[in-house]
Amino acid sequence: MDRCGQLSKNLTPRAFCLDFGHAGDHLPAAKFKDIIWPSMSESLITKKALAASIKALMEGTALEKIAVKDIVEHCGLNRQTFYYHFRDKYELVNWIYRTEGLESIANYRDYSTWTTGIKRIYEHLHANRAFYINAVNTLEQNTFNDYLFEATQQLVAGVADELSRDIRVSAADRTFIADFYAFAFVGLTTRWVKTGMKESVEDMTERISDIVEGSMQRALSKYAEAPIGRLRRTL
Repeated sequence: MDRCGQLSKNLTPRAFCLDFGHAGDHLPAAKFKDIIWPSMSESLITKKALAASIKALMEGTALEKIAVKDIVEHCGLNRQTFYYHFRDKYELVNWIYRTEGLESIANYRDYSTWTTGIKRIYEHLHANRAFYINAVNTLEQNTFNDYLFEATQQLVAGVADELSRDIRVSAADRTFIADFYAFAFVGLTTRWVKTGMKESVEDMTERISDIVEGSMQRALSKYAEAPIGRLRRTL
């Protein structure tokens, strides 16, 4: 069995696409389609093939030096197919951000699981470190912060909503607090990526958790108008 066959046999479709992105082999698009789960749509198969291709290329080449021609030749597609799905290579990179990254934390948006969600983000970034370090350090590619803020703000907002369940905090104030923590996380994480991810996933997760635990509850309490229980007793 060849390399492609082994990957398809041992990995799920998504894991295969990610692993193949690091394999560095040339794989015709037709074969790519045949060896991953048939329930995947044609469009998604093509996008994942292109994503795997650019990630493999970014293992050894700066994003700014990679052309669409390189991406399609690497996975056996053509330029017309690429431009049917993406305007340029940067839109492809953004698609990778928003699909793979957001998928990793979809089920971790309450107080009991938010730390796991943060760890999943770091694990995803570290597992694809060559891609993210390359992309984030490319001047033309500046949407990483936007993607990371979107992912984190949703996670933190869920925590803020849960923590303020028994205190009266306006929606605007909850959003302000969630934005504050999300921007702090984005800044720290972007620096971690740009400098080569030297700290471990565990250290980064623990530091973020130590800062947020307790401080968010105190911040929400400072914005509280009146405890809901006390308000009910006065009515």
